[in-house]
Amino acid sequence: MTDPGVLIAIQKLSTPFLDTFFYAVTQLGHEYAYVAILLFVYWCVDRRIGHRTAILFLFSMWLNGWVKELVASPRPSPAQGVRVLVWEESFAFPSGHAQGGATLWGYLAWALGSRPFWGAAAALIVLIGFSRLYLGAHFLGDVLGGYALAFALVVVAAALERWGVIAVLPRGLRFVFAVAAPLALYPLYQSDASVQTLGLLLGVAASGVFALELLPYDPRGGVLRQAAKMVLGLAGMGGLYLLHRHLPEGFPEFLGYAVMAVWVTVLAPWLFIRLGLARASEPSARRRSGRWWSPYSPVRPGWGPVYGSPSLAGPLRGLLMAAAAISVALGVLALTHTPPSARYVPILAELGRHDILVIGHRGAAGLAPENTLVAIERGLLEGAQVIEVDVHRTRDGHLVLMHDPTVDRTTGGSGYVRDMTLAEIKTLDAGYWFTPDGVTYPYRGRGVTVPTLEEALTAFPAARFLIEIKEPDPEAADAVAAVIRRTGAQGRVIMGTFHDAVAARFREVMPEVPTTASQGEAIRFVILARLGLDTVFSPSPPWDILSVPPDYGWITVITQGLVGAASRMERPVYVFTVNDPALARRLIALGVHGIVTDRPDLISGM
Repeated sequence: MTDPGVLIAIQKLSTPFLDTFFYAVTQLGHEYAYVAILLFVYWCVDRRIGHRTAILFLFSMWLNGWVKELVASPRPSPAQGVRVLVWEESFAFPSGHAQGGATLWGYLAWALGSRPFWGAAAALIVLIGFSRLYLGAHFLGDVLGGYALAFALVVVAAALERWGVIAVLPRGLRFVFAVAAPLALYPLYQSDASVQTLGLLLGVAASGVFALELLPYDPRGGVLRQAAKMVLGLAGMGGLYLLHRHLPEGFPEFLGYAVMAVWVTVLAPWLFIRLGLARASEPSARRRSGRWWSPYSPVRPGWGPVYGSPSLAGPLRGLLMAAAAISVALGVLALTHTPPSARYVPILAELGRHDILVIGHRGAAGLAPENTLVAIERGLLEGAQVIEVDVHRTRDGHLVLMHDPTVDRTTGGSGYVRDMTLAEIKTLDAGYWFTPDGVTYPYRGRGVTVPTLEEALTAFPAARFLIEIKEPDPEAADAVAAVIRRTGAQGRVIMGTFHDAVAARFREVMPEVPTTASQGEAIRFVILARLGLDTVFSPSPPWDILSVPPDYGWITVITQGLVGAASRMERPVYVFTVNDPALARRLIALGVHGIVTDRPDLISGM
């Protein structure tokens, strides 16, 4: 299903005319085309069908993006012999164009029940999917996957509607679900597209609960009235969108899109009636599948088929007041918000020139005894641009390269580093327990010792180091800063630690050296990013680099949303500790800037 040969075979039919034709067809799968189609259905064809189609379509597009991030499959490339005529930054599977087209046109065909429309919808669905193959944007499996998800969603939606599952629920329960569902989905996946789709989904679903029941609206009208509605409605959407662009990214954007949806469902229809472009009445129920049907609760009787003079029921006035309050709050936030900023640090600017930064973990812990001069040398030889080392203080105040608080795991000795002098630690065999295969110990008895931080910085005067302070005592920060100054290494080191107090102290005594986020700082930022509140509550964090694991237990840490949130702050993201090339490729595809690895030989060159 990811065979480029299929695309190459299709592209043998290429002509300039077909290139232009299928490029035009694929534009029908663009978000602006979908917006125009949905608005036309909502305002000019059938408001209830437009409402249900919009909810289904928006959820389908959110699901598409979520699955894309989970699978993280690459798109076709010219290196495979494929003509790539349209470039997309997102992942390949499933095809968003195929899924979106099949969802929209498939559901509309079912809802309208017209045989000619069925034929036109089927043709559009096939053409949009085929255009993605012809243009080299997707593999066959991506398109078929999009179709499968779309058709499954359409079938479920049609079944729920036919059985009246949603219509029988009380209005209050439907409103709670309409609000709670998008809010629950938001932390699962963040991107510009997901913020947009979930925000609109919230607004359409929540406001539609009241608008469909309490605001009578007949979309029928002559050509001039329909054209006027579309021009006026789209102008309102455009104006709101221009204002929306000034909002901070994340959750404020999400709420902004929800407010925009209220324009679609309440304000625009109300304005159309006021201007005489629509009737303040409900059209007669459609006949479908041998029965009359009209989903949701009927509109209150008493409104006649007349133009103008609409009234807004209490719940609708409350909805508009809530939308207005949110709009004012968002406006204040936009005016008072401080854009994210980052300080200029030469070493980060230099390292940022690399497409992907390879950071040798403890030198190259998978290739040589960790935190030794041998491991540092091996890491550099294997292509690591930065060497990560860990430091502890000895009893007599020297900083030695050691990850654990004891020497037991890596040397032939035992005891806590803090209880031993440097002279005692220097007698230990730092290569004693290293084994590449679990059987042999090639560095045992070879004179490999535990180096000091000063020895490492001096032995490799051109190397860049990420120094991790393992102790929770803030005084360790002073000791590290003193060594860095004594060796003149300020311009080629980064400091990292899990401990908040140590990080804060180091920034005080050596502000010129960049730091990674401590564990507490990283956790807070990850949570804020998941909630879309990072630009509001953490616009300029004190750390310069976000260094986190790919996951924490069953919780996925590295996502496009997190990388995007850090990028908004102009902070790079480093991931530790990754030794699987497949995982490294996936993380690189998600946009991370650095990979911390025991095996730089496997990661270099990606």
